[in-house]
Amino acid sequence: MYLAELLVVALVGTAYAGCFGDGEQWKDDKDLALHMAKQLCKDNNLLQTYYVGKDKDQHWREICINHNNRHITFRIDNINTADATLKSDPCYDGLQKEINGCSYGGSSSYTNWAYKSNIDAGDCPSDCGTYCYHVSPIVQPGHE
Repeated sequence: MYLAELLVVALVGTAYAGCFGDGEQWKDDKDLALHMAKQLCKDNNLLQTYYVGKDKDQHWREICINHNNRHITFRIDNINTADATLKSDPCYDGLQKEINGCSYGGSSSYTNWAYKSNIDAGDCPSDCGTYCYHVSPIVQPGHE
């Protein structure tokens, strides 16, 4: 049995997952967060090459969205040892896990990428760094 467990760990790769235990909950904004994550993982804000070593800040991207006196934050980090280009499917898969699996948001990392999806009170911070972008909410079809 021990050998089988080692084999499973080796096949899955490095993983870390954790839900936040307090703060704001997704509640009525969960569908909007999922919709935003899907849309942002289709555009060029998150689907870029994440560089390692050239500029210490180029290994991550963060998106912040103000909505109803709260803000939704998505962050993706390249935790690989080499430059990597994020694709749409792994982008959305990582972000949605923290929305669907964690009432207060959360963060997780898998072999090459670390993901964070979170919702907090108030507006987005005014200065969140060079690779942090503020965007307007993308209206869901049928929710205009």
